[in-house]
Amino acid sequence: MAHSEGHEQNAFLYDAVLFYEKDDLDKCKVEEIRTILESDSWGINVFDPHRSEEGNKMDAFQESFKNSRHAIVFLTKTVLRYMEEKKNAEATFRMSTFLSSLLSSHDKKIARRLIPIKLTNDRTPFLLSDLSGLEPGQVGFKRKLFRSLSVPPGPHTPSQVQVREKVQEAQKMVVLSDAVVQRLAARLHIPPEVMGDIQQEYGGSKARAMEVVDCWRTRYGEEASMERLTDALRSIAGQTLQDGAPRSIVGTPHQEEPCRQSPVGQQLAVDVPSIVAAQPVASLEANMESLSLKTDHSERKTTGNVEDKRNSTHSQRQKEPAQ
Repeated sequence: MAHSEGHEQNAFLYDAVLFYEKDDLDKCKVEEIRTILESDSWGINVFDPHRSEEGNKMDAFQESFKNSRHAIVFLTKTVLRYMEEKKNAEATFRMSTFLSSLLSSHDKKIARRLIPIKLTNDRTPFLLSDLSGLEPGQVGFKRKLFRSLSVPPGPHTPSQVQVREKVQEAQKMVVLSDAVVQRLAARLHIPPEVMGDIQQEYGGSKARAMEVVDCWRTRYGEEASMERLTDALRSIAGQTLQDGAPRSIVGTPHQEEPCRQSPVGQQLAVDVPSIVAAQPVASLEANMESLSLKTDHSERKTTGNVEDKRNSTHSQRQKEPAQ
């Protein structure tokens, strides 16, 4: 297993530590986001230094920095002003320390991340210009925040290619309706707020299903195994079919429509009782031969009658006196 700062990649006590000023005027906005993170559906283990008033503050900061995988810094007007004035405030100091540690560590397998959440329209400081900041007012904020709190994948975590293949296999078993995608999100513990962003950002059930699985593998890392994904898809497909949903026709071999027979062929193929006995083959051939002879005789007779009429007309013209 990869190590960084003496810790295994999944040995952190906290998913994230929060950096903000205790007397910040926008503290209520910070608490709203913290409530979402700590909700049952999100299940993020958060360390907030301002809730730990006991003991030495520096010891608490070092402990949170050491045991937290990610750090979320809230860029409020107060924090940005302190940064511009280069004031040695708590949030700016802790953020700078965390960021410096990330830059000095070349271990990318741990994937520790500083996540700026911008709560103002003020310009982002140059120090954080290379980081992907999040804004609560933007579309997909909760989905991006959920993905940012990522955990490194394990040996059995499916890749993006494998995720695409699994979704396509599921599509062959059952129609990927919105209800099916909702069940998949619930089965993979994707928060409703994140699912709401996915529905708003992505068009089509297949694209939404793929993003649901990709959010799951990104957020849960080693826990997101191929076996769990396969079990979830099979269970949802079986439950959906049991509820009477239509089976998917994707991937079903196309059955060609049989060639239509002519009315004569259809009449011959139908076994209908008849009062006339079937004639033997020899008798049928004899009748056909007789029909052919009669037809030939009739044609000869007709030809002879035409010739007789022509001769008679010619004879009558010769007998008429010239005028």
